[in-house]
Amino acid sequence: MTTNNFVTIGSTRDQISGKVFKACLEDHGIECLAQGDNHRSQLGLLGPYIEIRFMVPEDKAEDAKKLYDEFFEQNETPSSDHSDLKKRKKQGIAIIFSIMFTFGTGHLYAGSFYTFLILLSIELAAIISQMYFINKFSSLIVLGVVLYDLIGSFIKIRKQNLENK
Repeated sequence: MTTNNFVTIGSTRDQISGKVFKACLEDHGIECLAQGDNHRSQLGLLGPYIEIRFMVPEDKAEDAKKLYDEFFEQNETPSSDHSDLKKRKKQGIAIIFSIMFTFGTGHLYAGSFYTFLILLSIELAAIISQMYFINKFSSLIVLGVVLYDLIGSFIKIRKQNLENK
């Protein structure tokens, strides 16, 4: 099968809707290629970033486009769900930065550059102190900086989300 005479009629990022829509087209006798569907499955957590494009033969494109418009108009999710998801995603990224990369990166992601610099300086000083002076409190200082970054960046992003409502 060649894709030379196939045209793209639309796309989605929702894999379940994509599979249902492809089945709908095939029930109407329209051959459909769901480009990107296999890649989504293989990439695991990165899969949702891949768009599924629906490709149909040129001679069936008008009918398929009508079905596409009807299907995705009925199955459209409210935009508030997407904005809530984006807000939670931003908070999650700040948490990951705070825990995985430390050094105040949660605050950097949240937009607090000066707080990031202060936390970076404190954490570096504590690590250097621990390396050269074997100070018992240095570990507690590093832990405190990480916790402050974690909680502070989460609160900052939460405030930003509330202001944007």
